[in-house]
Amino acid sequence: MSAIRIIAKLSTLVAVAQKYCIGKLLMYPRNALSNGANFNRMMFSNPCEEYKFNDVLVRALASIQSPHADYVQSASNSTMRLAGRLGA
Repeated sequence: MSAIRIIAKLSTLVAVAQKYCIGKLLMYPRNALSNGANFNRMMFSNPCEEYKFNDVLVRALASIQSPHADYVQSASNSTMRLAGRLGA
């Protein structure tokens, strides 16, 4: 259960670290958003403005993140799944 929680919070930890390193205000995740949408919002949004999502970027990020959560996949298998999801 702890491993699942760490994997689920990884994108939040990365976004917090990035905002801290560049000296900007932190953005907390919203439970109503998907993982990819939350990651984009936490990384690139400004607290003073509402963030406008790019649907292509959110889908691409979700496609990239999912193979990393499954440690059994090889690199070639992950590449083929990503190419298939993105319609390349």
